[in-house]
Amino acid sequence: MSLFTDETESVEESPGYFRGRISGNWSVNGNPNGGYLTAIMVEAALRKSAKKSTPIVTADSLPPGILASHGMVAWVPTIELTVNIRNLPKSRWLNCSLRTRFVTCGLLEADGEVWDEKGNLVAISRQIAQIRTG
Repeated sequence: MSLFTDETESVEESPGYFRGRISGNWSVNGNPNGGYLTAIMVEAALRKSAKKSTPIVTADSLPPGILASHGMVAWVPTIELTVNIRNLPKSRWLNCSLRTRFVTCGLLEADGEVWDEKGNLVAISRQIAQIRTG
C-alpha cells in the first residue's frame, strides 16, 4: 500500500453510504487538492462496483507543478481539465509526470503523463489553473 492509497480509502458504513477521511498531506495552504478529493469519491464508487483504480483519478491527483519553483502559493484552482485515457494500466503501479512550461497573466498550464510499469501510456492530461497568492 502507498500513502495515497491509504489516504483515499473509504469505509461503507451502510449500504451505499461511505465515509472517507481528508488528509492534510494532499493540501496546498489548507485547501485539499481537487483530484485528491475526487480520488476519495471514486475509490468509494469503485469499492461498491468492485473494480480497480482508474487512470482520470491519477491524472488529477498530483500537486500543481508550480509548487516546485514558486513554493506553497496560496491557491491554484483548476479552470479547465482535460484527461485522455489511452490504455487501461497493465500493472498496479503507475509512473506520472507533471510539468508547467508557461506562467503568464496569473494562469498556468500543466501537462501530465501517466505510464504503467510496462511502459504503456495510460493517460495524458492538460490543466489550466489560476495562481492566487492573496
